[in-house]
Amino acid sequence: MSMKRSMGDPAWADASGPESEIILSTRIRLARNVAGIPFSHRANPDERALVF
Repeated sequence: MSMKRSMGDPAWADASGPESEIILSTRIRLARNVAGIPFSHRANPDERALVF
């Protein structure tokens, strides 16, 4: 998926200007060590109570 398609037309990422050789990169990782319990947005109240 292209950046224009995913973010519209971001002017800050058009690769022009004096700092255009800088590479923009982002990575997000969500992890935890609670086996068998869904993440809070999918867990029921009893499952959330076990974690918190």
